[in-house]
Amino acid sequence: MRVQNCELLEQVISKEGANLKGGIVLTKLKSLELIGLPRLGSFCLDNCNFEFTSLEDVIVMACPYMMTFSRGEVSTPKLHKVKLSGDDEDEGCWDCGLNLTIQLLFTKKECW
Repeated sequence: MRVQNCELLEQVISKEGANLKGGIVLTKLKSLELIGLPRLGSFCLDNCNFEFTSLEDVIVMACPYMMTFSRGEVSTPKLHKVKLSGDDEDEGCWDCGLNLTIQLLFTKKECW
């Protein structure tokens, strides 16, 4: 899934009006690209748990306000790095999980 060049987007998924006590499970999503989203604060600003059972690739570029992936727990058993570009030579970054990695990148401002 690619979300790109949307000037006003602040979050990709919102649980507003939904009853998601068990969280959101995305079993078929293998790749996620968030590119050129100047107002994106988080993939989900709500306290919602996510399980991405097949997610292997995440690219985050030009998202200067993205401080965390989600306020809830995020399970990504097949993901081991977040890339800062689509370049094959990009080794990516990883720090104990998707939320912590995004927080680290935001603090360092490496990909924004």
